[in-house]
Amino acid sequence: MATTEDITCTIATTLTHTWSGLTISATWSAIMFTAKRLLDGADTTAFLQILESNPGDAGDGLQRYMGLAGTSFQANASLTVNQAAGTIVLLVEDDVTAELTKQKVYYDVKQMLADGSSSILVNGVLDAVYTPTMTINL
Repeated sequence: MATTEDITCTIATTLTHTWSGLTISATWSAIMFTAKRLLDGADTTAFLQILESNPGDAGDGLQRYMGLAGTSFQANASLTVNQAAGTIVLLVEDDVTAELTKQKVYYDVKQMLADGSSSILVNGVLDAVYTPTMTINL
């Protein structure tokens, strides 16, 4: 059964969030974080979508943001999976969150197993909010 946990993302700052106590299969082949405004919307409309493959792959990282392909920011977002510890760390850097708009979206973290089956590890609401300081120029 999936865990439910809400996240706040402050726009134009680095988002780091750790999920723990997860039952991650030893045979996981991919884990995907997807956040969307509409649950039944196509994945191509994702507010954020981040992939981690097992073993790691050059295509891992940001897949989509604000419905756009994530290629220009691919390395600026990641999932770090520790199967034995049951943890996943989400990292989305400032450059990516600065492109987001204020809204509440639904998210899940889904694992794909080597046999082709899948399951939801955690889900909830991601609340993207503004901050008064958008940039710091030095």
